[in-house]
Amino acid sequence: MKRRLLVLLPLLLGAALVGGVWRGLAGAPPVAVAAPRTDYSVADSDTCGSGVTFQWVDATGGTRWDLDAGDLDLPDYVSVTLPLSQSFTFYGEAYDHVWFNDFATVLFGDDNLYDDDAPSGIPPIPNATPLDPNGAIYAAWGNIYLHTFDDPDAAVYTLHETSQGRNWFVIEYYKYENLLGAADTFEVILDLDTGDVRVQYLAMSSALFAVAGIEDQTGSAGILYVDTGVPAENALHDGLAVWYGVGEMPAAAGVSITPEAEGVGEPGQAVTYTLTVTNTGTEADSFGLQAGGASWPTTLWDATFTNPLTETAALAPCESADVGVMVTLPPNPVIGTDVAFVQAASRLDAGIIATATISTRNSGPGVNVSPAQTGGGLPGSVITYSVAVTNTGGVADQYALSLSGFSWPTAFAPPMTQTLPLVAGAAQTVLVTVTVPANTPVGVADEAVLLVSSWQNDGAEIATTLRSVALAAPAALLSPAQTGLGTPKDVVTYTVWLTNTSTSIYDYNVSLTGAAWEVGLMPALDHTGPLTTGQSLSLTVVVSVPREAVAGTQDTA
Repeated sequence: MKRRLLVLLPLLLGAALVGGVWRGLAGAPPVAVAAPRTDYSVADSDTCGSGVTFQWVDATGGTRWDLDAGDLDLPDYVSVTLPLSQSFTFYGEAYDHVWFNDFATVLFGDDNLYDDDAPSGIPPIPNATPLDPNGAIYAAWGNIYLHTFDDPDAAVYTLHETSQGRNWFVIEYYKYENLLGAADTFEVILDLDTGDVRVQYLAMSSALFAVAGIEDQTGSAGILYVDTGVPAENALHDGLAVWYGVGEMPAAAGVSITPEAEGVGEPGQAVTYTLTVTNTGTEADSFGLQAGGASWPTTLWDATFTNPLTETAALAPCESADVGVMVTLPPNPVIGTDVAFVQAASRLDAGIIATATISTRNSGPGVNVSPAQTGGGLPGSVITYSVAVTNTGGVADQYALSLSGFSWPTAFAPPMTQTLPLVAGAAQTVLVTVTVPANTPVGVADEAVLLVSSWQNDGAEIATTLRSVALAAPAALLSPAQTGLGTPKDVVTYTVWLTNTSTSIYDYNVSLTGAAWEVGLMPALDHTGPLTTGQSLSLTVVVSVPREAVAGTQDTA
């Protein structure tokens, strides 16, 4: 049997409530209204000009509550007494405690239906059915959260947030495993000064089954924000903030700057970006602009890159302006990436700042060569190596060439000290010759190092090795001479054995010469293929005796 752990959270909370863009009507989905109302309204960060911004508060440093209560994967419930100094007014009733459970629901009052995992009424909010809880904030009701494969840190965390002048009570569901086995992180925030409710969704892997909204103590009034993905524009997603309050949403500044951008440039050249600053607040506003954090010169311009820019013009709510960003690469920068942060700050509220990250990469030099090679030759012979030099950088380049470490005569053919100029991605083949000295003992080797260095940057270089080995002269042993007899029109067959008697691997050419009669190899071949030292190969030779041959005549191949 599943145990129920009830935990009571007494709060100290404040009074005035404010309102916004949507209001909930009993038995109907959210409906847009133009005039401020005395009942609850809802606004979200997806609506431009709503004044709602996503301001995540990490509550994992606060008090941890494990709702599984040792029941393995079963949902459960928790209540804890948290002494605060205010009461919180919700739909006109003052409360000194709240409840929260595994079903992403925060409840007020003494409703005993704390184990209700999904709504049964239609619509789910508002609904006075005694089968569903009332007096609640539904963050993701119906998603159903389990504890089958919980992350060790998965839990509910509570925190009294007082930084930046806030007086917020935060209930965070952290890495909570949903019905589909993935983890969600979201939070309910009670503003103890204003009485507002803010629900924020940091990471929502799935919200297909979620019902979100608020409802009064009787189930007769409430706001249905979204019901299992309907309406689609209200579907819960990462980075969403939903605000519930009484009356009109107060004036609020807001700004966004997009996109995050990346670019590639050549040394001494400029890379330009165009960012868009949008007034997401409720009032006309202008925004101060600045760039920082960069090592390379970074300047801000108007959209045509004609005039330097330090501030946007006044923008109406939801209005945007383009801002040019110019990053100038030094003549010889170290290969790598430089990062600049471009900020837009509200002139109405200096604390409202949006930031975009600009990453600029130096398309510096790069080079690659063919892998190491090994060749062999007889004493007195010349071994030729073919090496491909490829420009793997982002700029045109030329490469210095050098050979070192060798004892045998080694040189570029033709003589050279550098490649031709190569555009990015181009390659040049370089030939290197090695002469095996006369009378070099079999098996003795020599090694040369070929170094390729960029003219653009001393750090861009690569080496490859060329190893040369003195080989023994090829030697082979054939079966002794053979004699056969045949009558006219006969085919006489001989088996000849070829054995590699040298100390190296050789591939032998095979041919038949000197015969007047028709002669051939079965099967036909012109070389043996590689034979290791001591390896033998049988060759079948066939001779056709002509029909006109006179007895006693002979032929030799």
